[in-house]
Amino acid sequence: MYNKTDRRKYTRFNVPGAKVKYEQETGFQGSEGFTGLGKTINLTLYAVKFETQHKLTPGAKIQIWIMLDNSQGISLVGNILWISSEMTNNPGNAVVEFIAFSKEKGFNSIESKQAIEHLSEKYEPAATNVVFNY
Repeated sequence: MYNKTDRRKYTRFNVPGAKVKYEQETGFQGSEGFTGLGKTINLTLYAVKFETQHKLTPGAKIQIWIMLDNSQGISLVGNILWISSEMTNNPGNAVVEFIAFSKEKGFNSIESKQAIEHLSEKYEPAATNVVFNY
């Protein structure tokens, strides 16, 4: 059923067994550098939500790799949008929005975008027909 309160622009999809390797940069608003590996919760063409053991800093730049099986991973740079506040003994969640894709230096590569698009085509849930009853 259509949900008017869902403001997401892009469909989320799950990639079974995928993990996110991450490195948060040091310095943004006094943030510490962290390196970790967490389970991918879901992914869109422009963001990823994953589990983390670290209290990452919203707004900080982060290097991530979407790890599939034993591959090198899909390398992406993004900004931390938010983290969950539940970080005591259990993993919390973080959402990273990817920076733009371009052939120019300083952006995510077009190859990375194509790899995410391939995952989307493979794992994105099939579109459903929405029927509006007035």
